[in-house]
Amino acid sequence: MRLEGTRPNCCSSRRLLTLDGRAWGEIVGRTFGESAEIRLTGRARYRLVKKGSWKSRFDLQDGETGEVLASVESGAFEKGWRILLPGGVGCVLQPDGVFKHGFTAFDETGARIATVSVRGACSDDIIATAEGAMDPLDLLVLLLVYNIVAARRAAAAAS
Repeated sequence: MRLEGTRPNCCSSRRLLTLDGRAWGEIVGRTFGESAEIRLTGRARYRLVKKGSWKSRFDLQDGETGEVLASVESGAFEKGWRILLPGGVGCVLQPDGVFKHGFTAFDETGARIATVSVRGACSDDIIATAEGAMDPLDLLVLLLVYNIVAARRAAAAAS
């Protein structure tokens, strides 16, 4: 399974989502902060909500009920992100390679379950690919984390 998040243009805070080549929805970033609205085609809406200032903690919530479906956390000086996926699986998302342009997700046993990276050196289109059977919402959470990391890198480069 392959989930892609592409920007319609370089100045947009939106990412259009395609799942295995089919339109699946969009991520709409907030102007201030790291929260986002997620609208999936023909499905419920979700919100990514930041839950703290010293630690990077985010919850993926149901857009209507506010129920927490997934939790994502990284300490101030940690290299990886600890994630409890909507399907109940815990995983760690760690940076790959010297330049850290991609991430690999490992489950609790240390098995690789997915990779997340950008399309190319000059692109910020995000691609999340499952290694095996995975719920699309789980793959979406991994793409959202990479979206946060990419936004932080862009802000750091601009300052």
